[in-house]
Amino acid sequence: MKSLKFFSVMIMAASLSLFSCKKDKAPRISTDQLVGTWKAVIVTTQSQEVQVKLKPGQGAELDVQPYDGIPEFIGTWELNGTDFAIHFPYSGTADVVRFDATVSSASSISGKFKVNPPGTVQSGTFTMDKE
Repeated sequence: MKSLKFFSVMIMAASLSLFSCKKDKAPRISTDQLVGTWKAVIVTTQSQEVQVKLKPGQGAELDVQPYDGIPEFIGTWELNGTDFAIHFPYSGTADVVRFDATVSSASSISGKFKVNPPGTVQSGTFTMDKE
């Protein structure tokens, strides 16, 4: 009888631990899903729309209106799990323009934006929607 009680307690403990360990996982986003052209809206003291191209191999281009196909900034992007970042250096200065976000969708990304030119720092938010 004692062994039956012990066995039933062990089964209950095992089932409780299985249920408590189960987590809702965010969908896994791959770098391939993010490659393409994105319409980005940057909000600092004003709102500005730009075009961002995420290229295979983590190259990135930022083009401001009018979109002439000649990027104003060329940089790199990275995805580490759900952490997303774009780095645009300028004249040898690292991260003059930087986007940081947590990715939960392959078609829309929102996060923080920072411009760090010499002497002035502006920060705000951004939203990018895949075109």
